[in-house]
Amino acid sequence: MRFLAQLSNHPGSPLRATALVVTSLLVSALGGLAPATAGLVTPSFRGNPNTTYQEWLGFTNPVAEPNLPNFGNVNPNGTAELFQTTPGAFITSGGNIYHAGAPATFEVNVPDFGQGSEFFTTAILQIRILGTNIDLDSVRFNGQAFDRSELINETPLGGFGGTQRDWWFEWNNVAGNLNMNQFHFNAAASHMSLNRVAIDTVFSAVPEPTSGLLLAGAIVAGLLRRRR
Repeated sequence: MRFLAQLSNHPGSPLRATALVVTSLLVSALGGLAPATAGLVTPSFRGNPNTTYQEWLGFTNPVAEPNLPNFGNVNPNGTAELFQTTPGAFITSGGNIYHAGAPATFEVNVPDFGQGSEFFTTAILQIRILGTNIDLDSVRFNGQAFDRSELINETPLGGFGGTQRDWWFEWNNVAGNLNMNQFHFNAAASHMSLNRVAIDTVFSAVPEPTSGLLLAGAIVAGLLRRRR
């Protein structure tokens, strides 16, 4: 919500009123999420032409072997694969990937349409973790740092559970559209438990909406659906 607060602090901005309304809706929406069971945010472009969507909720392979999407998978170009690459990780009783002795490292390969250099790609990576936080400097899409990140949920779990965090990472209008995208992220230290991952991509011939507004629109749309 930081980007909305920044907009609302500029009285001359034509987006001031919109930002204030959306901020109010975001507070209501996020406050109504049940942190242990709520889904991640649905990007506004999911399901449109030229998009891919893949989501993991629980994992089966802790090291080197691929984890295939098991919660959502709409990608006409192939099946994404998620890998954890640091030896010594294991699968918890809840299906999470956990490493007690070192920072876990993750790579996700996502097939795309391969439209070439004349097109733009926007990508959304959402990650739910327990315990140790993500190393934000490690988060990459095809080698590039994100344009926007938002901590959309942070909930203390008590006991040894630490804190649950839901992260949103956004790359807007990256030049080119590849046959295969690679996402990369690491734990900041040992004791991070990976619970859920969702990735959405869209390619376009012209730039997609301004960074930050994608998340605002997605959360407001979700809130309105729940109120119907």
